Amino acid sequence: MILRALSRAGVCGVLFVLAAGRVLGKGPDGRGDDPYVAYHCALDAAHEPTRALRAFIAAVKADAPPPPLKHSCVALIAGRSKTKSGSGNWFLLLAELMKSVGDYNAPQWYERAIAADEREAAFHYPYAEYLRNFRGPQEPLFPKAEKEYGLAESVLAAVHEKTPAPWDLETESRVARGLVALHQSDGLPLAFRGGGVPLVFLSSNFRFARADDDLDQTADVRDYTSAAEFAQSAQRHGAPLTRAQLVSIIRLETPVDTFDRLRVRYEASPVLDIFYDHRHTDEAAITSYYPPFSFNPLQLNSWGVALEKPFTIADAMDVSVAGSYEQTWRKGLIEFHPFGLERIRQFQGVFKLSRFAGRDKFNVSTVYVHQAIDPDEVNSPNRERQLIAPTVSYQFFRPSTFGEHFETRGVELFGGALLDRETYPAPPGAGPSTIVHRHDYFAGVAARGLKQGRWDVTVQPTFFSSAVRPDHTQNNAQYRTNVVVLYRIVDEERQPSVPGYRHGKSSAHLAFLHVVTPFSQDVPREGLGAFRNYKAGVEMDSMWYTTAGSGISFLGSARYDFQRFYALNKDLNLFTLGVSVGF
Repeated sequence: MILRALSRAGVCGVLFVLAAGRVLGKGPDGRGDDPYVAYHCALDAAHEPTRALRAFIAAVKADAPPPPLKHSCVALIAGRSKTKSGSGNWFLLLAELMKSVGDYNAPQWYERAIAADEREAAFHYPYAEYLRNFRGPQEPLFPKAEKEYGLAESVLAAVHEKTPAPWDLETESRVARGLVALHQSDGLPLAFRGGGVPLVFLSSNFRFARADDDLDQTADVRDYTSAAEFAQSAQRHGAPLTRAQLVSIIRLETPVDTFDRLRVRYEASPVLDIFYDHRHTDEAAITSYYPPFSFNPLQLNSWGVALEKPFTIADAMDVSVAGSYEQTWRKGLIEFHPFGLERIRQFQGVFKLSRFAGRDKFNVSTVYVHQAIDPDEVNSPNRERQLIAPTVSYQFFRPSTFGEHFETRGVELFGGALLDRETYPAPPGAGPSTIVHRHDYFAGVAARGLKQGRWDVTVQPTFFSSAVRPDHTQNNAQYRTNVVVLYRIVDEERQPSVPGYRHGKSSAHLAFLHVVTPFSQDVPREGLGAFRNYKAGVEMDSMWYTTAGSGISFLGSARYDFQRFYALNKDLNLFTLGVSVGF
């Protein structure tokens, strides 16, 4: 039995070597071996223990005999690396193994693979993918990734008519899909620079909702609670609100928002955005806090300019710095003055940092916002608002993560806060200023890519609070449990290239189709507890893309929620629609 097993193993080994020999055979006109053999070999070897991979890489760097790995393809490629035609694959294999253990020397080995055969576009492609999907401060290292995709296209164009290899069409298709992913947040390309590289983009976003709060607002229960506590305070009604009055605060708002952005990308220069936002929201604000309450629409017009620059520090840490200035004209939020105008000057700074910790990745980000709010109304003094939002996350990557092309899936632990301080100056001699503090604290875990990559599950507890100084009677706090389950009907990770790709032909394709089921429950911790509720919904998200130019992405979403305020016996049916070019 043992001899027969050994005999079968020997036959399989011979067949493997013969098959690999055919696959690893030279390309046309002296070109090297098929790089995808080395690429897939690295994906298999990534399942080795991290310690074994690090020892193997360290030995190669020291020009010492490396310890054996379990996957025989590694030894096969190592044996062929002594020839000129095999050295590119060997360097690519090492670069991909370094990627899988978070080794920041990987770029040097991608570049050595490229130098080994300048006619091989498939060495530029995995380098571009590494810079786009794995490196970067929660966004691609854009200029370098764009450069490598462009070089891959140039090489393909040069060899297409002369020395095409069997795998060149696959490389061309993957490069086209990678460029779509690289530019998916940019929008529609309007102008190009030399070599057909896109320079100017237009992005447009439309959103419509029937919701219990305005768009981009998440603390609806805190907003309702704060409004009710102020209405029943001594400054307004001076008595507890009745059940009917509390119910009347819960309302359906109808926001309609259009956001348009012009973006300029030029080589390694910072990205320049010029944007305009218009929003109209019915029933957005309480006109008077004396019951019976009446509500007023919000009208908002904003324009702004932003700069952003991702870069690397000491080839060992990825950082992004961004800043923006925004001017807003807002009507409808001043009590007793439903048509009162507020002018808001906003300055925003964003800092992001990412660093590999072995196979895993550590991320930090901080957003700081300063608003100067100048109402036109005589009795409404100028005020200031400051927000700071630090977040931190740690991503546990699996071996399979390093074969993913569009997102890095694994288990992520995250947490953060939003600290909001708004100051209402008191008239001279009228006592201290009123300061409103709104604090959010959240943490959670997201497990992405479960069950063959089809499922994501996210659990996020959040604590909301609001405090008014010097009036301590208006303090309140709530706790929310939020659970989101996502199922991928169409999973873009299953197709790293463009389906049915043909040279020189553009086409449109469905990238992904997701079903999302969110659930949340709000319970009071301090203050008025009338607005406890739960919300359950279903959402459909899809993305389409075309390969024309550098690629254009279209994102659509539709969501329905049922929300029940069970203490007040009040139900709401909510929905949101969104369509965007670039996102």
